[in-house]
Amino acid sequence: MADLLLPNLLTGNCSDCVCVRVSRFWNFYDTNNETKLLHTDMVLIDEEGNSIHAQVYPPADELFKNRVKEGGAYTFSYFWVRASNIYNKPVENDQMLVFTKWTKVEEVLDVPPAFPMYAYSIASQEQLQARIDSRAQFTDVIGVITAISNTGTTQTKLRHGDSTKRTVTIQTPSNILLDVVLWSEHATAFPADEILKDGQTSPQVVLFVGTLVKSFGGMSLSGSLSCKWYINPDTKKLLAR
Repeated sequence: MADLLLPNLLTGNCSDCVCVRVSRFWNFYDTNNETKLLHTDMVLIDEEGNSIHAQVYPPADELFKNRVKEGGAYTFSYFWVRASNIYNKPVENDQMLVFTKWTKVEEVLDVPPAFPMYAYSIASQEQLQARIDSRAQFTDVIGVITAISNTGTTQTKLRHGDSTKRTVTIQTPSNILLDVVLWSEHATAFPADEILKDGQTSPQVVLFVGTLVKSFGGMSLSGSLSCKWYINPDTKKLLAR
């Protein structure tokens, strides 16, 4: 049987096979106990660019963490298709997948060069304004980096003790300056030195995905566990989409 495209999936138990790239992969932990894994999340994208959110709950996550890598392509079968979450939707899809211990996964070694890499939906200025302090869905933006702060620490309501943060300022295609605040491991992992060095000779474009729009500083984006960034992606394909 041929692989199904994501829009053709029906709600309920599914034994059909989908061939997708794991565009994003992250773990979501209890905010009160950062050692307690609540679920593993993925954003999957098929050969036509359709995307969907997938989750795996413990203990089934153990079956996937060493077999599924971000950026890899896989076939999945025997999973559950259900309505998407009410909050924190990473993609615009009314359905999502739940993988279980019964889910079969096989790596695709011969991946076509045209198989999409990025799952994104760049927010307009109007969408940014409408999403301020909303947890309904994550927000994706693209822009030229104009400033990068040093890392610093601050106290937040969600975490005990100090949290590390870094602010990246971008200029969007609408010529709006927008602060993206990266937290904890994301703040330290952001390749600031490399970007500043390369920025001496050419503008540095960044695509941020999986952020939340916040009201602090007027309007800014917050990037934590679900946030990813892509430095100098293929902007011709991105902006033509």
